Amino acid sequence: MGRSVLEGAFSLLDKLMDEGELGLTQLADRCEMPKTTVHRLPDQMEVLGAVENVRGRYRIGARMFRLGQSWEPVPGIMRVARQPLRALSATIRTSTILAVPRRDRVLVAAASIVRAEDVARLRPGATVPAGMEFRQRSGAHGDQQRRRHRLRGARQRPQRHRSEGGGGARRTGDQRGPRELIGRCDPGV
Repeated sequence: MGRSVLEGAFSLLDKLMDEGELGLTQLADRCEMPKTTVHRLPDQMEVLGAVENVRGRYRIGARMFRLGQSWEPVPGIMRVARQPLRALSATIRTSTILAVPRRDRVLVAAASIVRAEDVARLRPGATVPAGMEFRQRSGAHGDQQRRRHRLRGARQRPQRHRSEGGGGARRTGDQRGPRELIGRCDPGV
């Protein structure tokens, strides 16, 4: 049985999301679809604002951006999470994220980006495979010592939080230094 039109459209959107601007031949190759189909789909999607055509190269359209901005893992969570993420980032002086399990991946729902190199991989909407670890270490020993003292109480009180969907986040209370934080993406919690 062949691929549905919706599957084809989302396949194109996924490739454009991953790779940026692509021409028709590149889209056909990457999506493993006939070039005639790939020619038809982006034209229809362009009329709807889902993609944009810039000098023969397609990219994600503004309408997709607007649709994505309205999604929340739990209604109201973004409003509640924004300030604590900023405060945590300011305290530990590194980027922080709110991530939620989605199928076999973990989705970044919100972020407070401090380091420029984190912008691409930790932007809201980015996904990582379940089980992936994030590590951040400090090069300044004195800096580590100050923060270790300040955050010690938080590390000594492990807590478990659950979401309605059966997934959740876990803080394990391990004894790593605060700039050697490990975030395990574990949707089975």
